[in-house]
This record gives sequence, structure tokens and C-alpha cells, in this order.
Amino acid sequence: VENRTKVHKRDPHISPCFVQMLQDEVQSHVDSLRNAKKDTVEIKLAVDSFQEKLARIEDKSRQSNIRLVGLKEGVEGNDPLQFIQNQLPKWIPSLGGKVMEIERAHRIYSGERPKTTPRTFIFKLLRYQDRNAILNEARAAGQILHMGTLLLFFPDYSTHTSAKRRTMSSARKKLTQLGITSFLLYPAVVKVTHRGKISLFETPAEVEKFALNLDPAIKSSLKGAVSAASRESEVNEDESAVPMEDLTEKI
Repeated sequence: VENRTKVHKRDPHISPCFVQMLQDEVQSHVDSLRNAKKDTVEIKLAVDSFQEKLARIEDKSRQSNIRLVGLKEGVEGNDPLQFIQNQLPKWIPSLGGKVMEIERAHRIYSGERPKTTPRTFIFKLLRYQDRNAILNEARAAGQILHMGTLLLFFPDYSTHTSAKRRTMSSARKKLTQLGITSFLLYPAVVKVTHRGKISLFETPAEVEKFALNLDPAIKSSLKGAVSAASRESEVNEDESAVPMEDLTEKI
């Protein structure tokens, strides 16, 4: 349309009204595109908001679940529920004497899982307070082994929330390299305590900026603590003290 307008402007036989009509047509298309872009942005925001709400509802429904990673295939036998009931006080002695009612237990199927990697084991507690107790005691216990294999206990989140939490992994590793321990709060907020000050970061960029802004002298003095922080970071990969009360309030 713009090319037609230029041609007609050079042609003395073309009416100025016709040129104006073409210009109005161009402007109309521009306005339509601008409005469409605005509508697209608004729709995306609405979809994102809806997705967040759905994720919170799903997370709420999973609040009593625990994911157990590293348990060798088949060791649970034909009764996974009874197996986990018997093994918990052995893995975490501080739970001895406490009655943990487990509703169900099973492996999670994953078509993309390498054959050499055991499927994640998931079990659901009757009470989420027991879920929190297990996760907190597992963290305090440090390394938990079964048949020589390291076991890791994690909260169970929706696919959406899990993906958000994974985006923080790289940035948190940078903090670990500086000897700084971080925690991952719900839904995907990195918590850092440094020089007595607590900082919360909602994006990987914020975490990386914090790391880059550390005084060079501090970076140097912290290098010796890297290995210790790395070990603690593994335990704190998912801060299960997401107190689920907080989750309930946010939903």
C-alpha cells in the first residue's frame, strides 16, 4: 500500500483524495496491528496468571507427598507401602517411635528415563505435618544411604512449579562456588543469608547479579568454604520447610 501511495503521489493524474484514502488505509492497518499486539500481550498475561493459579491448586493437592530419589529398582518388593513404612525409621532414626500413616506408595513412570536410572519413588502421607517432619529430619540427618546408594527426599510439586524451580539451579550453583549456602523456597524463590542480612530472589538474573556484586575480597575469602557449601547445598536443594501453611495462604 505504501508503494502504491508513493507512485500515485508522483502521478499528477491521481486525485489527492485517492492518496489520502490510501494513507488512511495504511494507518488503519497499523492501528489494527498495534491493537492485536496489545491483545496478545493481555491474553498471555491472563494465561500466565491462570497457569500459576492451576499450579498452586495442584501443588496444594500434592502437599502431603514426598519424592524419594535414588532408591534402587525393585528393592521395595510387592508391597511398596509396607516397605517405606518399615524403612523410614531405619533411614532416619529420629523418626523412631513416631507413627507415620502412609496412604499409598509407588514408582513414577517416565518414558525419558535412562534404563540405568531408578524411577522416582513417591509416597503420600495422611498428614502433611508428617511430610514436613520427614523432610526436615532427612535434611538434618545428612547423607542417607540404602544398599550403598544415596537417597534424596524432596517435596512433590506440579510440573509447572518444578520447571520454575529448575531455572534457579544454575544461579544457585554460582552461589555455592562462592561458598554461600542458599535455600529454595516455594514456589521458586532463592533465599540467601549473607552478612546477617536475608535476601530473597525471584529470578535467576537477580541471583546472578547478587553474586557479581559481591566484594572481590569476600569472594577470595570464601573459596575455602566451597566444598562444605557444596555438600550442604545438596541437602538444601529443595527447602522442604516451605511451610505448607504459607502455601495454603497463597492459594
